[in-house]
This record gives sequence, structure tokens and C-alpha cells, in this order.
Amino acid sequence: ALNQRSKSRYDLGGAPSRSLPSEVLGHARLTDLNAGRTYPLTKPLVVIGREDGCDIKLVDANVSRKHAQLTQDVTGTWKVTDLGSTNGSKLNGSPVTKALLCDGDVIIIGITTLEFRES
Repeated sequence: ALNQRSKSRYDLGGAPSRSLPSEVLGHARLTDLNAGRTYPLTKPLVVIGREDGCDIKLVDANVSRKHAQLTQDVTGTWKVTDLGSTNGSKLNGSPVTKALLCDGDVIIIGITTLEFRES
């Protein structure tokens, strides 16, 4: 039951107040510079981690089950938040707990390097 409860904290289904216009969402993406894989950011809350239920699942032993999340507000601004991960997160080389994201920012989670692009 506990696992189900924590999962629902990240479930945005059926929450119309959180939906954003498609022109605001749509173009942002993360690219895994190690693997060359691109993840389109198609909803306003994206959880990154090792766990199967994560929106972006990374195969990296240094990544926590739920490591970090990206959120987008109604103005289209994206933020990265570390979710109390064991090894922490870095933004452009510096440790980060929570920060605004800009086009071209580099997020390091475990040994995975992710580049944030807005368009």
C-alpha cells in the first residue's frame, strides 16, 4: 500500500488544472549525451530515476530509484529538483537541489549526462 501511495504523488492523470497548452509543452527535451537518446518532455512533471515507474528510466547504478524531477509551470518555465537522491544531482557541474533550467543546461544524474533543450 505504501508503494502505491508514493506512486500516486507523481500521477498527474485526471488533473485538468495541471494541464498546459500544447504550444507551451511540446518542444522541450532531454538528451542523454552518453547514450545519444532523446526524451521529449510531454507533460509538466517528469520523474527521472532507476525505477520502472519513472517517466525517464536510466540504467545507471549511481541513480536513485526516484532521483530527480523536472516540472514546468504555466509560464513554460522548467525547473529541476533533486528528490533527496543518494548521490545528488548537478546542474552545469555544480550540485543542485532545485533550480530553474535554461536552454542548453547540462544535468548530471549518477554518471548520466542529460542536456536540456527548450526548442
